Amino acid sequence: MALPSTEPIRPKKVNTSAKGTAIALTAIKMLEAQGYTVHRCVRTGVRRAGRYISQSNDVFGCIDLVAKKRGQRTRWIQVTADSGIGRKKSDLAEVPWDELFDEVEIWRWVGGRARKHKTTGELLDRQYFQVYRMDQDYSLREENRLRPAEGGTDL
Repeated sequence: MALPSTEPIRPKKVNTSAKGTAIALTAIKMLEAQGYTVHRCVRTGVRRAGRYISQSNDVFGCIDLVAKKRGQRTRWIQVTADSGIGRKKSDLAEVPWDELFDEVEIWRWVGGRARKHKTTGELLDRQYFQVYRMDQDYSLREENRLRPAEGGTDL
């Protein structure tokens, strides 16, 4: 009979690039369902020092999706799974947006398995995009939550 291993159990590594791609594709499907034509910035592989690295091609260095619909302002969207949006806000502040023509948004994915609040024990809401809008000073508003139509995703 073998003895149990004494090595610590390491958490499974998450492929953040694949997770980001899946989240962006979910956002694209939601926008297209609303009648938008969407451009997605994709990462490209670049060979450096004998190996391939992934290089970002974001618009203005901070925009993942550009959504257009006739009669509407252009929607410039940064999609993220990060819990903090401070750095995203500062990156977006570097671009000279015109509120007459541009709608700038950060879509933060709140996913994962069901969890309970640490102190109250209430089940936390999951599987949605929390949208922060520039014209609302990127404030957290519960009414700015968007849920995928097909019951969410397991991200």
